[in-house]
Amino acid sequence: MRADRILGRAIAALLLLTLVGSVGVSPVHAAKKPWEKFHFGDLPDLKIPDYERHELANGLTVYLLEDHTWPLIDGRVLVRTGSAFEPAAQVGLASVVGDVLRTGGTEKTPADELDAELERMGAYIESNIGDTSGSVQFSFLKQDIDRGLNLLAEVLRTPAFDQDKIDVTLTGLRASVARRNDDLNGIVFREMQRAVWGKDHPYARNVEYSTIDAIDRDSIVDFYKYFFVPDNMSIAIWGDFDPATMLSAIEAHFGDWPAGNPTIPDLPNEPLETPRRRVLVANKDDVTQARIHAGQLGMRADDPDYYAMSVANRVLGGGFGDRLFNEVRTNRGLAYNVGSTAGVGFETPGVFQAYVGTKSSTAEEALGVMLDTVEKMREEPVSERELRDAKDAILNSNVFNYVSSSQILNRKISLEYLGYPEDFLETYNEKIRAVDANDVLDVMKRRIHPDRFAIVAVGKTEEWDGDLSGFGPVEELDISIPEPEGPEFPDPTDETVEAGRGVLAAAQTAHGGSALVHMSSAERKDTVGLSVNGMDLSIRSHAKVIYPDRAYTAVTLPFGEIVQCVNGDSGWAKTPQGTQSVSGDDLTEMRNQIIRDPLYILGHFDAFPVQLLPGEEIQEKAADVVLVWVNEDDEDWLKLYFDPETHLLLGTQAKGTNPMTQAVGIQDTYVSDLRDVDGVKVPFASTVMHDGEKLMEIETTLFSVNPKIDETIFEQPSS
Repeated sequence: MRADRILGRAIAALLLLTLVGSVGVSPVHAAKKPWEKFHFGDLPDLKIPDYERHELANGLTVYLLEDHTWPLIDGRVLVRTGSAFEPAAQVGLASVVGDVLRTGGTEKTPADELDAELERMGAYIESNIGDTSGSVQFSFLKQDIDRGLNLLAEVLRTPAFDQDKIDVTLTGLRASVARRNDDLNGIVFREMQRAVWGKDHPYARNVEYSTIDAIDRDSIVDFYKYFFVPDNMSIAIWGDFDPATMLSAIEAHFGDWPAGNPTIPDLPNEPLETPRRRVLVANKDDVTQARIHAGQLGMRADDPDYYAMSVANRVLGGGFGDRLFNEVRTNRGLAYNVGSTAGVGFETPGVFQAYVGTKSSTAEEALGVMLDTVEKMREEPVSERELRDAKDAILNSNVFNYVSSSQILNRKISLEYLGYPEDFLETYNEKIRAVDANDVLDVMKRRIHPDRFAIVAVGKTEEWDGDLSGFGPVEELDISIPEPEGPEFPDPTDETVEAGRGVLAAAQTAHGGSALVHMSSAERKDTVGLSVNGMDLSIRSHAKVIYPDRAYTAVTLPFGEIVQCVNGDSGWAKTPQGTQSVSGDDLTEMRNQIIRDPLYILGHFDAFPVQLLPGEEIQEKAADVVLVWVNEDDEDWLKLYFDPETHLLLGTQAKGTNPMTQAVGIQDTYVSDLRDVDGVKVPFASTVMHDGEKLMEIETTLFSVNPKIDETIFEQPSS
């Protein structure tokens, strides 16, 4: 029995006893409930702390709040910038600038020295850029105020944008692209933004490998120089200081910074997509739940309907015990997670949406109940109790936004940045209290239009209880991640094809000739040294292969063994969590891995399209280069590098996936220590580089040519 049902029954029994026990009992003699014995006063009015606002001659706005509670100096710099203003071909540029502004060090203080000094001071300076603004947060002890402000000024005025740190950030972005389909909720949220705003809208664009590849240091510096100027920034400082002294210090560090007079366009708050009922469905085979969102464009918080919509959402799905929770989860048992968002944003209009997570077999049913619940909010006023509870919950939670003076100051400067009324914070509680049941009904009728909702659903569609076509025209949603573009190769000619085959024929002879051609199976054991974020891991691998389409590989990791097997047209994988079948693109990749083996290609190169490319250097050695199309339809290519004199293999290059980050990039493999194994020349040492960074060192401890392999190992275990 589920815990929530046990709790529900216990509460029902308690209510029943309360009702039975109250029969015939005079209210005068009825005992007060425990919570009725407590008296809570009205919420206090918001008190705005006394702060000073100044503007320097160069346009820098300065806010100062004196607070001697702790011997600390804290603050935030706000910059009018954001990813909304980056070029469509360079999505991700703003976030890279925001990250490397700090991590890349300054012209006077290199990155590692800056890290060490801040750590010694017990201080921090952190920077970031989001969709609609950039910020730099800082904190240091009062005793370090001079050095702290020096370092802050260096970060803001003379960032070094060290190339190594840029590369680290770009690698992290590539990893985030590779992992973006791992989380079901993340997929639906992302695709809901695209459905409502339009896929090419700045608020809905995706970072892709191609947009990352378009980001270079020059574009980073240009973006920084345009937006990071004093007349496009404000700085708020609070803490243990004298305001007059602090203003003088700010003037000394930033007063001679020339104004930039940038032209900053308005935020792109108009959608590209016309609201209409759409049902966007994406199949994801590796999940057992369905996640469904339905909604539309919302509003900014300075919209007059903001207060009524906040209350309406709290009744509908904004908290424990709301209508969606009660109807979809408690009464119907259809959801493990259900709710709604008001669709209110401070910088931009938000996206109003109702959402549900349910088991695959109830996807259509859960969506129907969720939409019906939304529709009922548009048909009749909410009850007085719902209204009271919703407003109380909003007002009580709002208290925690103003625990400290610094919180209030932060909100005040953010609202000024966005152009909100000066008394927005002070009048919030009053306007929430003024919302009545008719206001809630009115805002739901005027502003929420279920017949124009975009519906996004993701899950294992073959297990759903319907195809969702009853809710509107269904569109297949492509959530695949475009791979990075590989290098461009010249078109093959008769001459380059013939020359390529000549190089491979010479290499085949050098690596064993007939012995290589007749190698039908192999067994190998390897020790792999993997470099991950500065840590070295040792992994053991044991593989058995029957060419061209069967392979069994067992990898021993610190947390257990992983087995991956391809058996012709089928495949499977086994982890400590169990065994599952492999199909589709994953199975194709596993099969391609077998025939991508350079030794197999050398023994069977007549089966592949090949061509000679211009010579290159590999590890400071001149090399003959042959391009091999392992699978031309999938653009699966492999470059083979050979010593022009010995015709022995020097290395390879191909697109590959980083096993730790899942980022796709260019992998270079350098081979050495070639040994004779039953007439076949086999490399016993390899170094693998991923996008120029060392990924792993491989040492082969066993290699057997044409061993006898028990073919039952390729059969998938029952569990």
